[in-house]
Amino acid sequence: MKKLLILFMFCCVVFQSPVFAYNEMFDSQKKDSITFNTAYLEGQFTNKQLANCNLELLRLSQRATENLRGSAGDLIPIFLLLYFNYGAQVALHEIGHALRLKSFDIDYTLCIGNNEKGQNYFSYLPYQAFTGGLFGGATKWDKKQQDKLEKSLSNNSSFQNYIVIVGAGGMNNEMYFAEKIADDIYERKQYACFPSVYYLVSRISPTLYDQFADSEKDSNDPTCIIHAFEKKQRNDFKKGTISKAGIVSLFLSATTYSMFTKTKKPLTLCGFRLPDVFPYITTKGMSYKVVSGYEINKDLKLIFGLEKVFGTEPAIEYNLGINRAVKLLIPMQYKGIVTFGHGLDFEATCTVPVLPRFSVGLGCEIYSCESLQGQRHASKMLSKSGSELSNDYSSNVFAFVSCRY
Repeated sequence: MKKLLILFMFCCVVFQSPVFAYNEMFDSQKKDSITFNTAYLEGQFTNKQLANCNLELLRLSQRATENLRGSAGDLIPIFLLLYFNYGAQVALHEIGHALRLKSFDIDYTLCIGNNEKGQNYFSYLPYQAFTGGLFGGATKWDKKQQDKLEKSLSNNSSFQNYIVIVGAGGMNNEMYFAEKIADDIYERKQYACFPSVYYLVSRISPTLYDQFADSEKDSNDPTCIIHAFEKKQRNDFKKGTISKAGIVSLFLSATTYSMFTKTKKPLTLCGFRLPDVFPYITTKGMSYKVVSGYEINKDLKLIFGLEKVFGTEPAIEYNLGINRAVKLLIPMQYKGIVTFGHGLDFEATCTVPVLPRFSVGLGCEIYSCESLQGQRHASKMLSKSGSELSNDYSSNVFAFVSCRY
């Protein structure tokens, strides 16, 4: 950690240009980017940072099509880019399962069909992109390790919670990607074709997965989740629960409607972001996460919302955050979000431009293993003894360099 901090400060001192104006910094932050992040290194993957990578690929695809004239011949590269990005979507789904397995100390292998491709997301991603996800994806795990986990857990309910968390990892990752796209659209104040398409794809995919799942096949994610709830003596989570939540939340989200307006801008009211609603699968049932915010000025935005589970195991969490661009000794942009209620989580990033097209930054993610969000993103879900789910915290610290274009 000390070495990362020293490197960060060194970059700020060496590369900071005295003629790099304050306003230019903020303009550069709004451009598209390609980022190298230490969270992209094998063994350091985090769901949220990999979703950032996929969003940058989506924006790169959008930029590649902006100069096309709209002729029939131009439909070919557009189709190919949509095809590649769908493969990336499948890869993000599978790494969602994989990182949940890793959080329980279960070894995993990413696959295309029956072909194993290893554990590295960035070697797996090109395979899925170039096959367009048409051969499907799969995540295999060490069944002996899972059997050992089942025996070591102090009660059957804990093991069923493990099944829910791992089974939901793929669909939850897709829904988080939709949330990430909606946030990006709001910050840019403008819609574009590729982000809009994959906002809808990410929202509809879990709904279709649930709707067409074979209720007799345990290999289907929705079926695994339903059976786990049944073994917990919960009969309120059934086939159709995920799809109904997906449809309801889709039509309760402002982003869904605003992309069809003539202005192609996010819907706001007196500076407030009209809310979006995203459904997530938790061990307590379906949760609904409401995301909103308030723009005080172009350099300062407040972030707020909540996530709630209804039904037999109700829970609620609140989100409060800030997105601020400021010049102190050097210009910087920082973003922080605190989540509290059922658990306590904290996320923060700080970005500093070092040249007109380059910036460096540090970030951290701290999640309670008991929180709703922690179930989706915590890197360690087991207690030190391995006999129960952890009630502690897990953390990830990362550094990144971005090139903006």
